[in-house]
Amino acid sequence: MTKKLKTALKYILQIIGLRMTIQSVKYRGDLELIKLGSEYGGWSVINHPSLFDSWVVSAGAGEDISFDVAMVNFFKAKVVLVDPTPRAVDHYNKVASRFGKAGERPHEVGGRQEPESYELTNCSRENLLLVSQALWNDQTELQFYKPKNREHVSHSINNFQNRYKNDGEHIIVSANTLKNIMEEVNVSEKISLLKLDIEGAEHEVIESMLSDQIRPKQLLVEYDELRTFSTQGRARVQRTHRSLLGNGYQLLHCDDGYNFLYYREN
Repeated sequence: MTKKLKTALKYILQIIGLRMTIQSVKYRGDLELIKLGSEYGGWSVINHPSLFDSWVVSAGAGEDISFDVAMVNFFKAKVVLVDPTPRAVDHYNKVASRFGKAGERPHEVGGRQEPESYELTNCSRENLLLVSQALWNDQTELQFYKPKNREHVSHSINNFQNRYKNDGEHIIVSANTLKNIMEEVNVSEKISLLKLDIEGAEHEVIESMLSDQIRPKQLLVEYDELRTFSTQGRARVQRTHRSLLGNGYQLLHCDDGYNFLYYREN
């Protein structure tokens, strides 16, 4: 076995080990788990009364908002999408032009959905709205780094895919905190669920959220840094996980090794 192959195997085993460490809380059978959305864009949630007629913040829309549409249809939730990515904004606008219409085709298998694939009979700009800012721990402007694969839509604040370097192709976007965004869209009540699919920025956002005393009952987090061979990234994931456990959250489920569902009783 070559040295390069041994190194790769070592990192793979470390990542697998980290996932096993993170998944230290077993799923509770007294809570009903359901999955909403397409194969690519779907997320598992706890079917809980707190979700009905509630506010949901979903950061990282991309070109598949099937989960968010399903939250409106299934729970009658009001969903605030947060994403400044040009392709994500364009996708939302195309979907919004069909609000009130029924779906005409099944969901695609990949990460881009056609607007006609969404069941939008119950959707409007009042219950499925977009804030074209990046979710962050401060109100500022910052560099939003483009993905290496140009077919991918998601940009990154931390540029973790390029070893956290602060250079490379990027756009400048407006960023804001969860607390400020909630105030901007007049969310006067507690949000029931927060989804974070924001390419490595989830750690700063979660720290800011906890500092601002925002505690959604359900927290969905994609830890993108588990896809890399970065020791720094794995350490960031572990710190965030421990912080959530220390703030009363339980880890109940994980989809595909990267999408984690945390639940808080109160």
